Amino acid sequence: METLKHNNKYEYAPASHPFMQEARAEAYKSGCGSRQIGAVIVNKETVIARGHNARDRVSSPCPRAIQNIPSGIGYNLCPECIEENHTEADALRNARLAGVDTENGEMYIFGHWWACESCWDKVRSAGITKIYLVKRAREMFQERGVLSGKRWYQAPINLFIFDWSGVISDDRKPVYETTARVLKQFGKIMPVFDEFLKSATMTALEYYRKNDISEDADLLLKLFRKYFNEAVKNGNKPTIYAHAPSVFGQLTANDKKIAILSSHPEKFVEREAQEYKETDLQNILTHFQTQNKHALYCGDTIHDIRAARAAGIRSAGIGSGYHSKEQLAAENPDFLFDTLLELTSLL
Repeated sequence: METLKHNNKYEYAPASHPFMQEARAEAYKSGCGSRQIGAVIVNKETVIARGHNARDRVSSPCPRAIQNIPSGIGYNLCPECIEENHTEADALRNARLAGVDTENGEMYIFGHWWACESCWDKVRSAGITKIYLVKRAREMFQERGVLSGKRWYQAPINLFIFDWSGVISDDRKPVYETTARVLKQFGKIMPVFDEFLKSATMTALEYYRKNDISEDADLLLKLFRKYFNEAVKNGNKPTIYAHAPSVFGQLTANDKKIAILSSHPEKFVEREAQEYKETDLQNILTHFQTQNKHALYCGDTIHDIRAARAAGIRSAGIGSGYHSKEQLAAENPDFLFDTLLELTSLL
């Protein structure tokens, strides 16, 4: 049985697009062990229905994947691969069940680079005018199981490496206060809180240099320590993210190794920021005698995602820290979560 590719035209949206992020979140619900695909139907700028493939199956080996059958061929070999279980069909079915109007709507698909002819026919019949795919979808999703943390053919994650600031410790407010005082001392203007988060760098020193503060690094370190300690003394203290203890407990219960990586000011004079994270990630792998393929680095900034990529390990973006989920999505991490708690879905 073969479902041929066709010449229908697609629209494309960045991975950071809000509706594409909704489709991505839906893809993580897929039970397919081979390709995890999600879709949302949008009408009048509102998500009216959602869907994903392999709805009723827990992740398990796919006969088509075992035989390395290309996309679009051999759907009859796997009960979950038949066209009625495709993502587009699931979203349309959910729209009908909800009684919503799909006429002149649009569909956003995350997890694949095309839709089969049968699904295109269903989409047209529902009055949907456009299908949006992710930019670079073919490049992103050619490999099977890009989104599945439980995919049966991939090496399991045995070592979870966490960035401290913004993932485990919510120190954004005291760091903001501290940075504002340092910038003020050198006649620089501090942006508002949200803009500061968007422009956050790997280390404090890098942020000062970015704002044309060229004073001696040791002096800046002393100022950071002084103002940070004063902020804490005055009640502006870092707090542990609420889900962190539970997540660590579940990782420990599943015999996973845990490492914490920090770019605290004590270290920011030692190396350039990017080199710092990349080098220390490699040191952690060596210490735990863990191969790159068995490790995952969890960070909250685009710099963390880039450092993981440079070190050759998988990455998980946590959208509750310094950089927004949309900023993280633009770096195409292996996993993307709203909160730290969602990380346990990989166990």
